[in-house]
Amino acid sequence: MNRPPIDERQGAVEVIQTLRDAGHEAFLVGGCVRDTLLGRTPREYDIATGARPEEVQKLFKRTVGVGAQFGVILVLWKGREYEVATFRAEADYTDGRRPDSVSFVSAREDVIRRDFTINGMLEDPVAGEIRDFVEGRKDLDAGIIRAIGPAQQRFEEDHLRMLRAVRFATTLGFEIETDTLSAIIEMASHVTSVSGERVHSELTRVFAAGDSERGFILLTVTGLLDVLIPETIALDTSRCQAMYRELGACSLFIALAVVLSDVDESSLAAVAQRLRLSNQQRVLLQHIVSAQPRFEATMSRSATLRFIREPWWTHAARVNRAACVATDQSTDTVDALESTRVGLSEDALYPPRLMNGEDLKNMGLQPGPQFKDILTALEDAQLEGAVRTRDEADAFVRQRMEEMSE
Repeated sequence: MNRPPIDERQGAVEVIQTLRDAGHEAFLVGGCVRDTLLGRTPREYDIATGARPEEVQKLFKRTVGVGAQFGVILVLWKGREYEVATFRAEADYTDGRRPDSVSFVSAREDVIRRDFTINGMLEDPVAGEIRDFVEGRKDLDAGIIRAIGPAQQRFEEDHLRMLRAVRFATTLGFEIETDTLSAIIEMASHVTSVSGERVHSELTRVFAAGDSERGFILLTVTGLLDVLIPETIALDTSRCQAMYRELGACSLFIALAVVLSDVDESSLAAVAQRLRLSNQQRVLLQHIVSAQPRFEATMSRSATLRFIREPWWTHAARVNRAACVATDQSTDTVDALESTRVGLSEDALYPPRLMNGEDLKNMGLQPGPQFKDILTALEDAQLEGAVRTRDEADAFVRQRMEEMSE
């Protein structure tokens, strides 16, 4: 009989207790400590311990050596997964991402090689105590993102940390400490070494899980945006800032549509590839950008209905509304289109086909490109309200056939 997973924090405490019963130090560490102190629900619970990787594996029946060479073991415990990392110090980071080697050290030495003070606290969940070697609690209370030790050194070790600083400042509503911010500005060009997948993940959280306007401002001020998306160098930052203010939290493809509104299709595709957007995200981004001029175009009723029935239309409308608000323009057009979309039934937007290709063949028309042209024209006539019945459709098609034969 399969039992449901236990409470995630409870499981982490049990893993820690197991390690301690075997004579090893063990604590909750990082984001889960920070979020608990902030009254937030942690996304995951990570554990730091004095036990060596092989000792961790001996204590637990189900483990995965996800990063055993770096002292990291994944413990599978009662339906949950916990990352258990041995206290470690790290040597040079020649690739700006991973340490060349690690050595196992004390809890204090482990903490001082981490990224930011607010992520450097250890929690003893058994005793209910916080061990803080880096004044993380002080910065947490003050709402500050501060690198542990020399900021430039922390960013040289892992270039992704610069984006993480922006993400934490955005999602937590914190300020980036002056020296930490200066180091990001100085080293922004190094962020190109970070994989597109990792950049994608951080930017997604900046815009979707926080204040998108603030995230944009920080990405711009630090120079990270220009480095990651050089296509935005000539950007109207005031307009974009106002658009993000109107949009609030948004998906990454919507956030990109704001800053790439004047970019051609090939450049859009290049950005999508660089940031590892999914095929669906790439298509949505391209549709949203290309759709913007159509909001001000004069269209027939059928063209309008085809426009507003597209699955990506609500996203495009959201961006258009933000653009109108940002530039103090009327939203009457997008308002009217949204009202039309809401007021129509599915049959009005997608009228049942009155004829198909087989019908055209039975009428003597040879298969070919004209099939699509005639059926599209027939659907347009239905959308316009000019054709409502099978007989009317038959007459419409015969007239088109006659016009084609002339």
